[in-house]
Amino acid sequence: MPKMKLAIYSDLHCEFETWAPPLQASHADVVILAGDIHIGTKGLIWARAHFKQPIIYVPGNHEYYRNNYQKLNKQLKEKANELNIHLLMDNSIIIDDVLFVGATLWTDFKLYDTQYNSQLAAQFDMSDYKSIRYNQGGKYRKLTPPDTTRMHIQSLQFIKTELIEKAHSKSVVITHHAPSKKSIPIGYEMSELSPAYASNLEQDIIEMKHYPMLWVHGL
Repeated sequence: MPKMKLAIYSDLHCEFETWAPPLQASHADVVILAGDIHIGTKGLIWARAHFKQPIIYVPGNHEYYRNNYQKLNKQLKEKANELNIHLLMDNSIIIDDVLFVGATLWTDFKLYDTQYNSQLAAQFDMSDYKSIRYNQGGKYRKLTPPDTTRMHIQSLQFIKTELIEKAHSKSVVITHHAPSKKSIPIGYEMSELSPAYASNLEQDIIEMKHYPMLWVHGL
């Protein structure tokens, strides 16, 4: 069986500038979009307009800007179903004998063992915690770092469990947030905000009984 060809993109931020995929993308078997494509459901609409092959879409943090977290999740699922796009938010899909497991992931803010200080810095300095609303008990408030930390714990547990239960020989994990400090851009390694972009999951991956062949992420 020939190898599967993947076209992988993330952080296109089409809300700021339009972007058209290169010709080579048309030769891919599957397109993976690892978040921050466009705000709201616009990334899904953009994806279907530009790609005809199967699309796997994992939302990033920017998809939620100027939106309510829970409400947008519902809208994303409805739009993805309408456009026949595989939306992965703590779920998985098998395409041509390859298991794709996806989640936004967020982070645990423990990249440098300074969780409280990192959460505090993110709360004050990151737009995630100013532009995203969260529904708690029927009341809307701003998203907080403890919220996304809980989401991270839930998503990481899902990924681990899914890889174990499916025990698939060919698996790919797709997240928006990074699973390693090695993914932090040069010059930003010690930024107080870096823990909001990546978690140190290398040991978790090594200890996975059925670890993935590939881990795709944005930032």
